[in-house]
Amino acid sequence: MQGLFMEVDDNDDDDVNLADKKLDALLLTSTHVTPFGVALGFQELDGRSILEHSLSQLLLAGIDRVVLAVAASSDTQRHVEQSALFPRMHIVFLEVVPSVLDSIPETVLAARHLFAGHFLIHAADRVFDMALLKKFDAFHRTHHRVSVLVESDLAVAARMPPSTVTRIAMATDPYNILVRCESSLRHQPAPCRSNSITSVAPSPTTTELT
Repeated sequence: MQGLFMEVDDNDDDDVNLADKKLDALLLTSTHVTPFGVALGFQELDGRSILEHSLSQLLLAGIDRVVLAVAASSDTQRHVEQSALFPRMHIVFLEVVPSVLDSIPETVLAARHLFAGHFLIHAADRVFDMALLKKFDAFHRTHHRVSVLVESDLAVAARMPPSTVTRIAMATDPYNILVRCESSLRHQPAPCRSNSITSVAPSPTTTELT
């Protein structure tokens, strides 16, 4: 199971007491389907859908409160409510429009008010670049903090509030966008180098992955 760890504030005392707190999860879905017309989250493995496997793994990890982001017009909510796992977990459904659901950063920004503390982002039906996940893991192990999301679709990033988005270009970017990074939204961004495309800061303070 893959996921990203997200902090909603910059209270350093939380890091000390994190082990004593219950972790919640944001489970992402999407509107995309397979070539056979099956929703990605509904694909079956050993008799259960990918979504059910994801919920099962979260429950095994001790995470029983899950915010599930779904499109209002999808069958995802009904599918989960019919699962044997539904009565065993506290699942909150967050309905968003399909265009938001297809963007991880926008979905997180829409859902963050439902979390009072640390939470895990789990995208069951998405495939991430392993190098990027290793960067997040290494950064978190070093700084004990991760509050950066990456959106590679610049068209999606353009829809988001400018106050929450920092565009970062690769050195070989054909659009020649200025390469920038920032350690806090309260400070002016400084030039730097990064392999990311666009980062989104869901919390007041961020430190860029490099």
